[in-house]
Amino acid sequence: MFDYMIENWMSIITVMMAVFGGIFALVKYSKNVKLRRAEFLIQIIEKVRFDEGMEKANRFIEYTPKWYDKNFHNCGENECLVVRLFSYYSYICYLIKHRYITPKDAEMFEYELKRTLILPSVKAYLFNLYHFSNSKKRKSKCIFQHLIDYGLDKGILPKEFKNKNCKKYRRILKF
Repeated sequence: MFDYMIENWMSIITVMMAVFGGIFALVKYSKNVKLRRAEFLIQIIEKVRFDEGMEKANRFIEYTPKWYDKNFHNCGENECLVVRLFSYYSYICYLIKHRYITPKDAEMFEYELKRTLILPSVKAYLFNLYHFSNSKKRKSKCIFQHLIDYGLDKGILPKEFKNKNCKKYRRILKF
């Protein structure tokens, strides 16, 4: 009888040690995931705010009045900078939409995204690319679709943005 009690206690202690070990491993794993997410976020922040090309593109779109016109699509340096910047912003919006970045973490990027999307030339550029991509001839999504969706979801871009006959924006591309 005494041996039976010892075996039961040993089984209980073994199970409890396994449970505590599992809880410890789960806590360590959770902290490791948070640390990796923080490192990922700092990489994105460094790229958006301190990369020379990104800074140059931001200065260009913010301080060049009416930069989007018929001469913009000539594959010049400014177009490459803008495409790179908007691709990165669209990727950030993708991460936000699919919750790879938590809503709390996404707050760190709201300023850049909103500041960019309120600019008239940015709206005209995205409007033209959106409708050019979605035309009957091309039938594809715009390369900045996630950025556009973010702007529409947040109310930065008006609902009539999706209407190709909208008169608010200059029509530069043929669609």
